[in-house]
Amino acid sequence: MNNTEKASNIWEEKSTLILTVLLIVFALAKLVHLYTPLFHDELPVYGRAMFYMIDHGSSMLPGGMPPELSRGHPPFYVFFMSLTTKLFGGTYYAARFVSLLVSLCLLCTTYWLGKEMFDKKIGLMSAILLSVQPLFFAQSTMILPEVMLGLLGMLSILFYLKQRYLLYFIFAGLLILTKETGIIIFAGIALNEWYRERFRINLNLIGRCLKYSAPVVCILLYFVMQKQVMGWYLYPYHTGFISFHPADVCSRFFLGFALLFYDQGRFLLSIAAFVIIVKASKGGRREFMTKNMLALFCVLMFFAFSSLNYFMARYQLVIFPLLMISLLSILTKRITKVRYFLIYVLMTLPFHYNFTTFRTDDNMNYLISVESLKKCVAKLDSIINNESVVVFGMFPEVDALIDTRYGYTTNPDYVLVSIYHDTCQYIIRGGNYPYGHELFKEEPIDSVLYYPDKLNQSPIEQLYEHQHYFSNFRLYKTNNPDPVWKTPRKRDRYANEIDSTYKD
Repeated sequence: MNNTEKASNIWEEKSTLILTVLLIVFALAKLVHLYTPLFHDELPVYGRAMFYMIDHGSSMLPGGMPPELSRGHPPFYVFFMSLTTKLFGGTYYAARFVSLLVSLCLLCTTYWLGKEMFDKKIGLMSAILLSVQPLFFAQSTMILPEVMLGLLGMLSILFYLKQRYLLYFIFAGLLILTKETGIIIFAGIALNEWYRERFRINLNLIGRCLKYSAPVVCILLYFVMQKQVMGWYLYPYHTGFISFHPADVCSRFFLGFALLFYDQGRFLLSIAAFVIIVKASKGGRREFMTKNMLALFCVLMFFAFSSLNYFMARYQLVIFPLLMISLLSILTKRITKVRYFLIYVLMTLPFHYNFTTFRTDDNMNYLISVESLKKCVAKLDSIINNESVVVFGMFPEVDALIDTRYGYTTNPDYVLVSIYHDTCQYIIRGGNYPYGHELFKEEPIDSVLYYPDKLNQSPIEQLYEHQHYFSNFRLYKTNNPDPVWKTPRKRDRYANEIDSTYKD
């Protein structure tokens, strides 16, 4: 037995042990991030919606939460998070713990799917490869639906391949009720069924496509009910992002392609896989394509979906594990030594942080943004001392002040507005500019209370805060007179009159 066969046998024989060690190491590495306050889209949408359901009751029906929280999306993710988070204490770190459990389940599912499609070795390597991807590592404790989408999507594909239709229907139904992006998996499966019929259309194909598309009825019924309750099928704000203009479609396609195959060191995998396919024999290429057609169709549907709509890097998690499995099925045909795989794993580590370009939540540098916002809010809290003051800000900084459970403020009595008014007493702003000049009729600044550039920071933090829009937070005291309210009711009515965005 040669060394290659011995290494392969280790993957096969010790698969359970290796997977268990991977899960333990990953969980330990992420425990420190459970106490990270909410960030970016967690603040105004998913985290806020979760706490709303914790307070008002969990619901899967349209109207179960205000439209500015649901954004018209199907509610399963928020419903699930509100129930489980409340079970563990109802805090943001309890929610992050639930998210970590979901991420560990996705690693296990990636292993099972890789084993089902190929063998235990590819399953284990795919799970390890997914665990060190900066995008997945960052998202694994965040209160965002994309890891859940990846889990339900991979479970749907797993039970589709196993021909266990009841389990497929359950997980595929939950997938489409988590977010509309789940339609990618249904479209990929339909194309795979068409491929199995050699791209011929017949009654047998139509029957199978209807069978595997049946869970889509769940989202169609939800949208019909949403129309009756809200007056629209899709959230009007989001429909404005849909574009069929050729320039928009092309730019989004190339962005999605770059993020999926090039970004965060994945160009190493992509180039190696491309070279192997090119150098393979005609029969070898046909074998690669046949075994990976389902993954190829899902990737194509992902590009089609993302090219027409607003796109963020985390959206690709719905097909990410499947892509890892597909790439490794190609690479292991030529690169058989484990040390090459481990070298790549080590090479991904620097990509977990990116200090020189604008990013949001697709790698761990978001922690710098969180820390900067914490310092800014702490400064405001120390000045205010739990009094009711009017604070002007915009996304995401003003959202951090809405609820003390978000991890930033200890003052529940801020009057928050996102439309500037001449009674605003404080301004908290993120970005490379102190405030938007177009928002004010005249110069309102009286004094600068918090200015990160003047603090003692490391060179990395200074560089990053100049590049990252959401981390350069600044706090100002205005020269407006302080408003006086005779009663809390009048204070709340004032806030609702000038800006209804942040009312309870």
